[in-house]
Amino acid sequence: MVALARYVGHHPLMRHENHRRLSSAFSLSGRGIHTGSPGRVMVTPGEPGAGLRLFRAEDGSGGQVSSLMHSGSGRCTTVFTQSGLRAMTVEHAFAAFAATGLDDVDVWLLGDEMPILDGSAAPWVEKIVEAGTAPCEPGPTLEVVREFAFSCDAASYEASPCPRGFQATVAVDYPDPVGRQSWTLDGYASLLDAVPSRTFAFVSDVGEMARAGLAAGGSLANALVIGNSGPLNPGGWRMANECAAHKAVDFVGDLMLAGRRVRGRFSVHRPGHGPNGRFLAAMLRDGVLQPVPARGESPQSPNTFLATNAFRTSA
Repeated sequence: MVALARYVGHHPLMRHENHRRLSSAFSLSGRGIHTGSPGRVMVTPGEPGAGLRLFRAEDGSGGQVSSLMHSGSGRCTTVFTQSGLRAMTVEHAFAAFAATGLDDVDVWLLGDEMPILDGSAAPWVEKIVEAGTAPCEPGPTLEVVREFAFSCDAASYEASPCPRGFQATVAVDYPDPVGRQSWTLDGYASLLDAVPSRTFAFVSDVGEMARAGLAAGGSLANALVIGNSGPLNPGGWRMANECAAHKAVDFVGDLMLAGRRVRGRFSVHRPGHGPNGRFLAAMLRDGVLQPVPARGESPQSPNTFLATNAFRTSA
């Protein structure tokens, strides 16, 4: 993670909100953690103002992610294209785009699932660093305009306006040896401190996941597996509060289902992919999120996301 450490520590624009454009395309390949099948992803610079778009390479179906159906299980977030093809486990890539300030990105996936790589968002950030980025004019965004509370299953959320742009505190509560942990973000760039954290599971959950047809490609090389005394992985934890850090990564990645970064202050307790998606859908349904036009656009010009009114989530 040499490139990642260099990016976090010394990149002049990484400690405040910024808007960047990908300088060149890059690709990543590997097995999906749930399907166990190989997948290949090509990431290319998107059209200015288009936001985050996802396509399946097999038939070209897809488009702005906010216009596509998505669902969140307890284990990953899946986006479905118009032809019914799926793109599983999109959250790590989406979080990496948010953390590095990329507003307009096209993602082309060959296969049913994004590569899990080492189980974190760090390899995505490293490839973005290698591809290079350049400053760009801010595109349209979505902004929290009033206080809002939401709960779903065991998860609870609070949102409020944030003059600083984006802030979040994400808290988890698990049995020992994890216990209660939290992770705080001050600006999307601060997520770079959390991106090395890995997707995790408890040993007691592995059998249930296998019976559900999940984690077919999981291993100690691409997931943090936690037993009664701590991680089974050689080397143990990568950081203090790694589980909360990864839930923060997942939360930001799921917010990117809006198709662009969201401005607001969030307090999140015991989140999951399904509740994250339903929270975002509820904010849109209730008018909590409103479009902020790009520079030079009329304030009345609707954001593509809201103009299509097509954001859909399934249980």
